[in-house]
Amino acid sequence: MTTRICLLRGVNVTGKNPMNMKELALCLSRTGMDNVSTYIQSGNVLYHSDKSIAADTETIHKEILAQWGYDLPVLVFDATQLGKWIEESPFAGKPEVNPEKLHVTYLHATPAAALLTDLLPTVLPGEAFAFGDRVVYLYCPGGYGNTKLDNTFFEKKLKVAATTRNWKTTLKLLELSRDY
Repeated sequence: MTTRICLLRGVNVTGKNPMNMKELALCLSRTGMDNVSTYIQSGNVLYHSDKSIAADTETIHKEILAQWGYDLPVLVFDATQLGKWIEESPFAGKPEVNPEKLHVTYLHATPAAALLTDLLPTVLPGEAFAFGDRVVYLYCPGGYGNTKLDNTFFEKKLKVAATTRNWKTTLKLLELSRDY
């Protein structure tokens, strides 16, 4: 079985789409996923599966829709992919970069190349972003809450669903996945 990570967009954020993570883990366990656990209350799930990522994504989406009535974007990937994304960050480990101001926006699909080249955002001083394989690395020294480079911005410009996690959560998910 493969260790998988699932990220849900828009769960338990400012009272929107409330979902108990213990109930979510139980719900997904009933679908045949093994060793299901969650990390914090924002829709981070770890589990084992022998099904395809596409099948898991569809199962999780259907279960959330049936149980809670939420039609949420669901992103599933394996621990190896997460490790690769972390290694490829152009900002992590640089002495001038505060890791508390790093974020990763995970894209649910690869955007069209033309949309990447046409992206001309208005950034605040010191902000930077870089594209990876289905991720956007963000450095927001003024805080994520103050940037225009949020989920909505990238979803609108790139025409794909997205969900963002801070660097600390990203690293913790990799750490937890290694314990599986």
